[in-house]
Amino acid sequence: MATSTSPSLAAGALVSIASAPPPSTAPERRRIAGGLGLLALLALMLAWKSYCLASSNFRVQESWSVADYLATLPQDLLAWCALFAVWDAWLRKRGRVAFAATIAVACAMLVLQMIDERMKVRFLHPLSSDWIRFAFTEIDTIGPDYAIFTGQTYWLGALGSLACLLAMFAAPWMPGASGAVERLDRPGTRWRLTRAPALALLPLCVAVFVLPAKPYGLQQNFVVDLLLPLRARHAGLSGHARMPSEQPVRLSSAADFGCTSRPGVAAAKGRNVVLYIIESTAFEQTSFGAAGDDTTPLLREMCEQGGVCVPCYAQIANSAKATFGLFSGLYASQTMEVLECEIARAPGLPRVLAQRGYFTVAVTPQHLYYQGQRTMFSRLGLSQIVTSFELQGLALEHGRAVGDNSAEADDDRLMLEWDHSQLAAHQPFLIAYYTQSAHYAYHYVGWTPGTDEERHRRALLHTDAVLREIIAEHKRLGVYDNTLYVILADHGEDFAGGRFVARNSSLTENGHKVALVLFAPGVDLRGAPLPTARQIDVAPTILDLLGLPVDGLPLQGRSLFDGRVDVKAGRFSTGDDFLTSPIDFSFVNEALNPILLAVQQNVPSVTAYPNATWGGRFITRPAPALSLSAGVFYSDPGLNLLTANGTEFGISSSAGYFVIGEVGYLVNAEKDAPGMPGRYRVGAYHDSNQYASLRNPGRQQTGNQGVYVMGEQMVFREGGPGSATGWKGP
Repeated sequence: MATSTSPSLAAGALVSIASAPPPSTAPERRRIAGGLGLLALLALMLAWKSYCLASSNFRVQESWSVADYLATLPQDLLAWCALFAVWDAWLRKRGRVAFAATIAVACAMLVLQMIDERMKVRFLHPLSSDWIRFAFTEIDTIGPDYAIFTGQTYWLGALGSLACLLAMFAAPWMPGASGAVERLDRPGTRWRLTRAPALALLPLCVAVFVLPAKPYGLQQNFVVDLLLPLRARHAGLSGHARMPSEQPVRLSSAADFGCTSRPGVAAAKGRNVVLYIIESTAFEQTSFGAAGDDTTPLLREMCEQGGVCVPCYAQIANSAKATFGLFSGLYASQTMEVLECEIARAPGLPRVLAQRGYFTVAVTPQHLYYQGQRTMFSRLGLSQIVTSFELQGLALEHGRAVGDNSAEADDDRLMLEWDHSQLAAHQPFLIAYYTQSAHYAYHYVGWTPGTDEERHRRALLHTDAVLREIIAEHKRLGVYDNTLYVILADHGEDFAGGRFVARNSSLTENGHKVALVLFAPGVDLRGAPLPTARQIDVAPTILDLLGLPVDGLPLQGRSLFDGRVDVKAGRFSTGDDFLTSPIDFSFVNEALNPILLAVQQNVPSVTAYPNATWGGRFITRPAPALSLSAGVFYSDPGLNLLTANGTEFGISSSAGYFVIGEVGYLVNAEKDAPGMPGRYRVGAYHDSNQYASLRNPGRQQTGNQGVYVMGEQMVFREGGPGSATGWKGP
């Protein structure tokens, strides 16, 4: 593994002082100067790549072999070999202008290499044309979070590298440099130096396309990546599929994300919102995973007390992208990380709640400098952002010094230093806690050694315990009972053999699938199973539970409780969705007649549980209180439902169809509504089979149709508003 010594010293060994005079003719000097300068360029490019790979940000490289290191170099070597081959075959014969152009191109390549490696160290992202455009056109939005060229050491290294490169191009004109020049100008040495780069071009091109992509684009060279866009095709799923993982990718279907059949009921209307974002934790690593490891006991207890937990997918296993999606309800850009902070007034949950009088704040032991999250949080509408710097200052005021980059600074308990009494004074509020302890390398006060996976498990237990302490503080302040708690991870974490695996460059289930927990004290959110969620569904789900409208908002996600469009097809009972009162119950038979019996007698093929038929139905809810339903079912009046076998799945060509439509309206269905709840429906149906005429029973006619009106209304209630205890009647 290369060390992070100053890149400016990397080419010093190429200079050798001797006493003989330099070459006599200008063409000879230019030819030798070009070779020396390009050799210096190669040494400096490799030195800067070593600086990048040795950075503490790339911890995944700690276990890299020499082969892993060498696999990051083909693009850099290809760019250099191409330049050297052009110089040797054409430019060196073209005089002073060509020589000056060679120096300019070499300096440009070195500058781009230095910026590219600095980008990877600062933002874990390679340089791209989008980044360059952003730096020139949106410099006012970058702010201090994006000061790429920061640090005295970096500036000294960059300027020293350029000075070294220019010095090597000028070496043949320097007194006392001819000794080294003569050794490089010997026929055998000259042949190897001029022919080797040309011969290496083909195998390097093959290596660029054959070798898999490395995490964070560590193998990329800006020049090659710009000129060979086809390389991106190779760096896609084929490269990601080679990443080691103990949880392979599972391809999702549209059915995973279908909405539940119940509408949003504003179960947490008017409540405060706590968004607890856990760092780097996959669904399988929580108490809800298949392994049954109880790493999040508090979340498990929440679900036992009326909360719900559903699988939730992050769009990208990257903190900046994931937090943008869950706050805004919009998909993040799939390319450069800074695009999300480019939006001056980003829409989403914090801004919507702030416009409705909510106090919005984010508290985190992270710096939020990574990829400009602090800028992004501010532009999403969070009015107060309290990061590691502010929390360390509060800890110092409380008599406890916390060193930067220490276990104390990474400890999620640092969030308790913030003055939580502000929450009691500024209700309603939205507070987002963004943890740190479960982030690699899983440090907190009292952490113990072990494998990466073992330390992550213990850090997750610690993060869960911190949430318990935060809730205890909420109870002390009297805000707990009036708060909606939403807990999820920003993205997952993946391990192979107990070791951490780079996440946002791998396409794995554990990298993207997290647990989403919804909990409102005193409210039972359990009921019909909720669908698999996406992080962009978090914001609209919260707004729906708060009873706030989401129509008209620029949201790509949808509420898990929405159910505005619900489609079902297959074999089921007509009475599952039509002609049935929800206050009745279907046990093992139809003894209680849950379906409107008159319709079933007029149209014998109308089924009720446990009988079923082929069909499909569509339900839409344009408003929380209004529903529109339509269904089409197979209708065979000659089929005796009492004697037909339960596996009678056949369809007769002589049978017809049954069509039904219904409009439903809910009265006083909102939480804490002062009036008595009720439900009223009007419907019509048509059956296409042959039936006896009412006017002439001896004659058959095609079609049987009718209309119906149904209603249930509570007329007496023992409890107060919101209680379901009472008596309902038709």
